[in-house]
Amino acid sequence: MEKMNLGYDETVDVLYVSIGKPRKALSDITKKGIIVRRHPKTKKIIGYTVLDFMKRVHGRKRIELPLINF
Repeated sequence: MEKMNLGYDETVDVLYVSIGKPRKALSDITKKGIIVRRHPKTKKIIGYTVLDFMKRVHGRKRIELPLINF
């Protein structure tokens, strides 16, 4: 079972989410400023980069990350 790794860079307000160890990926940015990271061969989601993270979660109890094609 792969583990989810989280990292936060306060200086640029970005949350990094990696499913398994961080690795090279293809990146697609959604209209909502979330970068979906996919495995180059399988196209399976392997991570996310959430821009303006603290602005997004301020006053909210959850944040939604896309799991399907957008």
